[in-house]
Amino acid sequence: MKTDRILEIIIYLLNHDNVPAKYFAERFNVSLRTIQRDMITISSIGIPVYANLGKQGGYSILPEYKIRNYEIRDDEQQMIKGALETLATSYTNETLNKLIEKYNALIDDKEKRIFWDFSVSKENSEVQNINSVLEKAISNRNYVSFTYRNANGGVSSKYIEPLAIHYKWYAWYLFAYSPQKQSYITFKVARISDLTVDNKKSTLNHGDI
Repeated sequence: MKTDRILEIIIYLLNHDNVPAKYFAERFNVSLRTIQRDMITISSIGIPVYANLGKQGGYSILPEYKIRNYEIRDDEQQMIKGALETLATSYTNETLNKLIEKYNALIDDKEKRIFWDFSVSKENSEVQNINSVLEKAISNRNYVSFTYRNANGGVSSKYIEPLAIHYKWYAWYLFAYSPQKQSYITFKVARISDLTVDNKKSTLNHGDI
């Protein structure tokens, strides 16, 4: 969406200077002309973006405009890092990188900025993939089926409506509704395998759960 693209451009320019239009065009898979129009839109809403001409030129935001941050204490910094570690077990690197860009855009002190390499977190890739599929199914109200291994090692097939995923006790859990049992059940995401999304959509009203 255009609004999302413009927001990401603004966030990126708050962290980087002299960014070529070609970089944005390739990043968002749009034309150079579209990026030029986006820059006009950004300027029209009061953000002072300007272009440096020439072969090495690019777009920047006036330094005077860039946001000043409040002092962030060391303990607060550790809390932010801890939260990002938690997110790393669920969300893709691209999503986290965008979140970190938004955080860094507010930070002037480079020593307090977060630079995180999640490439070594391969052991969480399966949970990331499952959560990504579940999020889409929840959004679209699709039923899903999967194989589930319980704490005792027992294996069974499940067909449920996923309602929410949440993090607690150092693990991710799926809160769901079972049409067979007509009751709500919680599953540990790490014990789910062979996840499949059904085209059937739920019409049930679960209220404020």
